[in-house]
Amino acid sequence: MTDDHHQWMRPTPAENQRDPHHPGTAAHDPADTAGQRADLPASAPPVAAPIRGAAYSPGPVRTPTTATNPAATPIRAAGSGEPGPGTGRGRRVSRVFIALAAAAVILVGGGVIAVQAIGSAPDKPTTATSATGGGQPLDPEDQAWKIAQAQVDALLGDNEQAWLDLIDPSQPQYREQYRTLFRTLRAMRINHAEALAVPPPGEVGGTDFYVGFSYCFQGSPCPTAFNQPKMVKRVTLTTAGGRQVISVVDFNPTTIYNVKGAPWADDQLVITEGKRVVVAASASRAADIPQVIALADQAAVDIDRFGNHLRTAQDRYRIFLADDHDWATWFNGDQPEWAIGYAWEVAGTGMDVVLHASQVLDGTEDAQIVIRHEMGHVLTMIGAQPPDNPLEFLFNDRNQWLREGIAEYIGQNGRPAQQTYHRSTLQRAFRSSNPPRSIMASSVRAGSERNSVDGLYAMGYAATSCMAARYGEAAMFHFTDLVLREATKEDAASRKIYGKPFAQVDRDCLTWIRQHL
Repeated sequence: MTDDHHQWMRPTPAENQRDPHHPGTAAHDPADTAGQRADLPASAPPVAAPIRGAAYSPGPVRTPTTATNPAATPIRAAGSGEPGPGTGRGRRVSRVFIALAAAAVILVGGGVIAVQAIGSAPDKPTTATSATGGGQPLDPEDQAWKIAQAQVDALLGDNEQAWLDLIDPSQPQYREQYRTLFRTLRAMRINHAEALAVPPPGEVGGTDFYVGFSYCFQGSPCPTAFNQPKMVKRVTLTTAGGRQVISVVDFNPTTIYNVKGAPWADDQLVITEGKRVVVAASASRAADIPQVIALADQAAVDIDRFGNHLRTAQDRYRIFLADDHDWATWFNGDQPEWAIGYAWEVAGTGMDVVLHASQVLDGTEDAQIVIRHEMGHVLTMIGAQPPDNPLEFLFNDRNQWLREGIAEYIGQNGRPAQQTYHRSTLQRAFRSSNPPRSIMASSVRAGSERNSVDGLYAMGYAATSCMAARYGEAAMFHFTDLVLREATKEDAASRKIYGKPFAQVDRDCLTWIRQHL
């Protein structure tokens, strides 16, 4: 399984100007890197959630108790601080990661991670329920299991008080962290969870445990329990008021059980829903949430027609607004220096858009175009089939030109590439001593020269504009869908949709682009 994310990049000084063909917008250009890796250490058992594709999508569950309009009060934990003013500016990238599926039972340093579906019987008999007290005392492992199950019941039942009752009342800081987490997961529309409890490696028989759950969010196909993303906290159990509760918490333990850097696991999030989006940010950028909701709600309407072509139209998008610290940590935080936004999919949760707030909102970027571009990745990459040969993707991402080109086409709302700031990049390329010989621009990565990055985005965008002009927008999107989401080779997709080999489409579009500069 793979994970794909896409990023914006910062414009070069020569392009950092107003686009004469689009009054009121700032010039900017995109870029993308791609790579793959096993997302687990070599010595670790394969229990990480599979990550793949690129997109986000929703489905049926209880509606969370969040605001339903941009002006609504943000949901946040009491005592988490008032939303503060924002600062900052940036661009975009794609990356594919491979994670391994889990075995039925995982042995970790002598411990066993147990996964139990809601409503099923526990693995071993018990004589009392530790979360509610009463009956004969349970051993620590049973206590941890019961607390994990009680967390799941409270979370899926939308019972915040029952969720908080599992935390030691003498530890208000942990209660507030858990309150924020509860509200975040409800706003993300969690609709499936399975209890998890396991002693830390080498600590069997103690009072410390990894306690949490695997989970899925509404609208995303939910894989089997072992392939679902997981969230655990390292906790110490103690007795308070005659019952076992969580007393000490490592909220973000270093463990292979968790999706690394998942934004929704952040205990400082402020989250608010718009008409078509949910936007979350740390307190430092919470003041920007209404602006992003307004832009993203409009973007969702703008791009519905593209989603209809692809049959991937989304009812709701999720956007995380990262401050500088979040940008360096969310989803591993290893973006190229020119990136300002990306789209990222984790199996079972759907696809999320992450924006570097200081780059997107505080600089010269047209935030509307950036947001549409990243939401375009959701439409064009959600649920994408993994490549036949992942190593080929790692070393030669041959579809990067199309993936970023179609996202830029969506970002520009279908405006022809020659009417945008990309025109100057293309003119320079065709007038150089080594002009383009194909619309399939060479892939780029972190460390690629700026001219290469600019050229890939500009050529990919111009290529999609050409195919839309020559064969129709619907046909162009159908071709794109076959290549990007169904892993069809470009020649087979071209023959099926355009009725001619891709080599001919390539030659014709190269001529068309040159003629329209």
